[in-house]
Amino acid sequence: MKHRGPSKKNDDNKSPEIPENNGSMPVTRNTLRPIQARAQRAQAPGLPGALAAVPAEVRQAFDQSHRTLNDLHVPHVLVGGIAVGAHGYPYATQDVDYLVPEDAAFEGTVVITFRPGIPIRVGEVAIDYLVPGGPEVVQRRMQECLDLASKFPGEVVVVPPDLLTFMKLRAGRAKDVAAVVELLKVGMDAEDIRDFLKEAGDAEVLKRFERCIKKMEEEEE
Repeated sequence: MKHRGPSKKNDDNKSPEIPENNGSMPVTRNTLRPIQARAQRAQAPGLPGALAAVPAEVRQAFDQSHRTLNDLHVPHVLVGGIAVGAHGYPYATQDVDYLVPEDAAFEGTVVITFRPGIPIRVGEVAIDYLVPGGPEVVQRRMQECLDLASKFPGEVVVVPPDLLTFMKLRAGRAKDVAAVVELLKVGMDAEDIRDFLKEAGDAEVLKRFERCIKKMEEEEE
């Protein structure tokens, strides 16, 4: 996965507000199999709770960046800490993260820059971007998520648990690993995740996942 982060500030300091209805669409394993199932419009399981857990300025940054990306016709998928919260483990993340198509959000070949208007910071909150990368099966799943976002512009598409787990464990930071442990505690399907990680073929990520399961079991004894 390639990461693109903010490099300048946006001084927009509007009063923070929690979106009452984001038209959110949870992305599940079945949703992403277009032959077996079609996308169902629904509120993401825990997006309101995820937003309630973050600081007010992060809620504002999410709301404003989501609307701006929609206005610019940039497909985007919610990933990172807010997505973790939407899947059942809300916590006070300090930034907003999206998966976006590289050609829709960036321009240039030798020097890569943000397209004009792409939000990279709202007040003091960074808006971070990932573009598809990694093993082929992971890139395919990312593209399926982006296709869903393109199909339903204006709705919040939340990264599915298996892809979110891969991204968190590929990063490998202590807080990312801890988030996976907490998601397992609240009922994330370990077998489904394991199947996807095996398919992805990253031995280190799979090893980290097995350690997460062991830690979850130890902490729940």
